[in-house]
Amino acid sequence: MEMNRRHFLKTSGSLALVSPTVSFNAKDKPKGILVNDVHSGLNPTRVRQVEAVESLKGLQQVVRRASRKGAKVSIAGGRHAMGAQQFGTDSVLLDTRSLGRILGFDRERGLVKV
Repeated sequence: MEMNRRHFLKTSGSLALVSPTVSFNAKDKPKGILVNDVHSGLNPTRVRQVEAVESLKGLQQVVRRASRKGAKVSIAGGRHAMGAQQFGTDSVLLDTRSLGRILGFDRERGLVKV
């Protein structure tokens, strides 16, 4: 059987409407929050949730809660990193932007403790 382009498009369009593998159900909507780096935008990743931590105690609470749920943890500051290492799929993303206090500065060694 020979098939022209028009017949192919009509047939494949009809199959898409009745195919059991095609679903437009709300439950098929991806879960989580889509995050990305701020510069390249090349690494869109769905994380389970984003937790803004404002203190060491808050950070510890979030990590413990994630551990109890068996969730992975990712850490982000300014979201400047690129290269697929900054976010873990389905992880709890710790937003550490508010943890900006400088605790110490070693001028000789060039180290800043934050």
